[in-house]
Amino acid sequence: MAVEFDVKGSRTSEYRFLPEQLDVQPEMNGRHDLPDMLTEKQAFLANIEENRVRNATTPMDDAYNLQRLINVYQMTEQEAADSYRASVAWVKGRLALIEATPEVEAQIRAGKIKGPAAKAVAKLSKEHQVKLAKVAAEKGKLTPADIQKETGKAPKPEAPKPSVNLLDLADKLARMVVDEDQSIDKVIEAARAYLKARGV
Repeated sequence: MAVEFDVKGSRTSEYRFLPEQLDVQPEMNGRHDLPDMLTEKQAFLANIEENRVRNATTPMDDAYNLQRLINVYQMTEQEAADSYRASVAWVKGRLALIEATPEVEAQIRAGKIKGPAAKAVAKLSKEHQVKLAKVAAEKGKLTPADIQKETGKAPKPEAPKPSVNLLDLADKLARMVVDEDQSIDKVIEAARAYLKARGV
């Protein structure tokens, strides 16, 4: 059998496991020749990208995947951010979620604790987290007012993302391809640099 399970999971028409429970063992794939084009790190990065494209990952999925990239594959926060096409601040925000209690983690996975509230709650004492997880479960969401009522402090609002003029970006990239005869890789690199410089 190519897949062995020794953790709890649920089964509908598909198997469902948390990313941090997966242990990839390529030798169990039934092939006689292991693919030599992907290292374990490259395979994990490809798996992350495929999961994010096919089915939106939860903030907790991202947190555990980022933790593995940094702790197991020795990536820097910047390298991890680049692999997610995100900022280092975004990576740090996701990593902060690892401090969440199981109750809060369940509510984050369920989409009942979101955004700045998730980061704010994960930084609180276990007692506050458990109480706020109950509030989120009962109300279906957690608001800054709920956090303030429990702790006496409201979470800091997220800074608004800088706006990007997509028409300017598209025009600049099109000119690079036509006028400067740049390869698509150079155009993609320029687009990433443009967005990164604007904090996107």
